[in-house]
Amino acid sequence: MCERFNFATAESDYEECGAFHSAQRNQAWYAQWTATNPASPLNVYKDGSSVRVQVTSLSFFTRASGLSDLAQVRYLKATRQAGGADEKFTHWVATVQFAYTTPAKDPKTRRWNPMGFKIVDFKTEPEVVVDVASDKESRHD
Repeated sequence: MCERFNFATAESDYEECGAFHSAQRNQAWYAQWTATNPASPLNVYKDGSSVRVQVTSLSFFTRASGLSDLAQVRYLKATRQAGGADEKFTHWVATVQFAYTTPAKDPKTRRWNPMGFKIVDFKTEPEVVVDVASDKESRHD
């Protein structure tokens, strides 16, 4: 939900995503979304473009210390330009550090996040994907 964009649900998505962030992440989230930021999704997609996200895999990692607070999420982003029929697909990978905290007292936030799951750190980057079938074919030519 934090990586998608649809103008009709943008405000609700922004609030719901914030329910899963630590206070520090929420400050960064606000800076990313504020209308004064030219790179804000509110500005980038104001022409009516949309972004759909589909998670393709999720892996959890245990550190050498024994702490299990890292996950890696692979996902596709499908961007559709305003008025366009075709989606442009890109592959992404996010590394997420998380923790469980006391659930929020606010009923709306607690409804979204009853377990107190918090994203402490979130780093996303494009993933380079190799088409194995095409790679094999090119080797046999």
